[in-house]
Amino acid sequence: MIKIAVIGVGYLGYHHTRILKELDDVELIGVIDINAERAKSVGEEFGVPYYINYDDVLNKAEAFVISTPTVTHFDIAKTLIEKGKHVLIEKPVTATLSQAKKLIELKKGTDKIITVGHIERFNPALKSFRNKVEFPFYFISERLGRFSNRALDVDVIKDLMIHDIDIVFSLVREKCKDIRAVGIPVVTDKIDIANVIIEFEGGSVANLTASRVSAEKVRKVRIFQKSSYFNLDYTIQEVYVTRVYKNNIKRTAIDVKKEEPLKLELENFISAIKGEEKQEISLEEGAFALQIAEKISRLINERSEKLFKAKN
Repeated sequence: MIKIAVIGVGYLGYHHTRILKELDDVELIGVIDINAERAKSVGEEFGVPYYINYDDVLNKAEAFVISTPTVTHFDIAKTLIEKGKHVLIEKPVTATLSQAKKLIELKKGTDKIITVGHIERFNPALKSFRNKVEFPFYFISERLGRFSNRALDVDVIKDLMIHDIDIVFSLVREKCKDIRAVGIPVVTDKIDIANVIIEFEGGSVANLTASRVSAEKVRKVRIFQKSSYFNLDYTIQEVYVTRVYKNNIKRTAIDVKKEEPLKLELENFISAIKGEEKQEISLEEGAFALQIAEKISRLINERSEKLFKAKN
């Protein structure tokens, strides 16, 4: 039994708690939230102790899930790594790349599992066909969401687009040649909608769009390669492949065993701790996705500054 605690029980932390409470090889020893009422509510709902300070459980748990606002990730993760704990950090791994690099240095002195919660890697729709993707040449991705008060401490690139950044680079596995990006704030003081074109050294191109001010929720990607393309919907976990046979085009569904991605992510974390399974996402991969996200944000902000100066 792996003794584990969840730090931060807002929307996502709540679901981490729900799933961990159901896993057979886990003992959920507590939930922590600086909002005492929220900690009490979630703790009582799932019948586990609740705290407002994670220091109170440092000697009780061997593993932790960090599901707090991004700006707090570094300090919490640093403490946990130094204490020799296994850690799952929700994406983005930290608020800045320099912080992520410091965690990587800290990790070198430990044999513990330190992973990042890029949940779409565990989406059964993606897993069902990724071994069929041979030479992806062109990606068109849309990740749109309605506005909410969650994750407003980061822009839409770190909040939403970072999922697609991680997936595209994990499939192409080539160096980035060029990035072109546009975006604007709409209802916050940070970038709320963005479009990015990433060109790889081998010629592959990814066109990514992310918005947190959309009228509808969309989580889709199309992946084109020679003689075929894949159409994936992350939300409903459906995948279709369209192939060209001589002069005919045939569209068929790929079988998907639908499961909850967050549950698969947590199961991988626990299995990796027990040495039964390789961890899916490394701390280094989480840092790399953040590095690309930071570059995109920087390009958009620099472009906006130039336009502002030109008009004034």
